Amino acid sequence: MAEKFVFREMEFRAGAHLWSNPKLRGTPAEIPIILVRPTLFDVVKLAQHYSLEALHLANRRLRVSREISERRYLRTDAILRNIDRIKAGHPAKIEEVARAIETDGDLPVPADPIPTAEQASRALAHWLPAGLPTFEQNNERYIYLTNVPFELEIVIRRWLQSQLESKPEISSTWLIHGGNGSALSQDGWKAFMIWLTDSLQHQLDQAEIGL
Repeated sequence: MAEKFVFREMEFRAGAHLWSNPKLRGTPAEIPIILVRPTLFDVVKLAQHYSLEALHLANRRLRVSREISERRYLRTDAILRNIDRIKAGHPAKIEEVARAIETDGDLPVPADPIPTAEQASRALAHWLPAGLPTFEQNNERYIYLTNVPFELEIVIRRWLQSQLESKPEISSTWLIHGGNGSALSQDGWKAFMIWLTDSLQHQLDQAEIGL
């Protein structure tokens, strides 16, 4: 019988994949299998046996290979980040993670086909009625990440994260923190636009040759 845990009248169960293949249980091979369709219980259990770095890497690989949706990726990433926050030298408890998930609100959600009025005001699909509200600081123009076009909000955050990991000495100069959160400089915005158009060109090239 699968393990389960009840918290605030909610029942958390381990996914069936934990029990369906005994040969893979307890080995690193179970990580991507479980993360394709994890329950909260599953992620906490994995974090007790494997490093968070290994779990984040597996989650990113599943996203890149499109084996999981963006929403699934963000949900798992949020759980892992909350585990990291509360771990602090002791094993993560599922009660603590569930409580943390209830209050975690700093991740943007994937673009909804029917955006809110605020999102529609900065949506490319709605002709970007709010424009691009930039501001000047120290003779440099910036845009808050919350003011970028709605459809690009998740993409630009993911791109910035990858840039900070691969080119920290350059990308760290693009960001400042103001009253409305993080803001991106014009140089950073230009670098993002170059990457975005290159990526779209690559996708078109791939489509044209049938890949």
